[in-house]
Amino acid sequence: MPSREYPNTYYCIVDRYIVSYKVLDNGERYVITSFKHSAMKRK
Repeated sequence: MPSREYPNTYYCIVDRYIVSYKVLDNGERYVITSFKHSAMKRK
């Protein structure tokens, strides 16, 4: 993840989601990934 490109607060949120993403199973993982991508597009 190119974490340096994001503001600190936003990076914290993304990092938290990545941690959750690693422990969840595929169905929930897909939902979080889509959410993360749409959030990134907004910046």
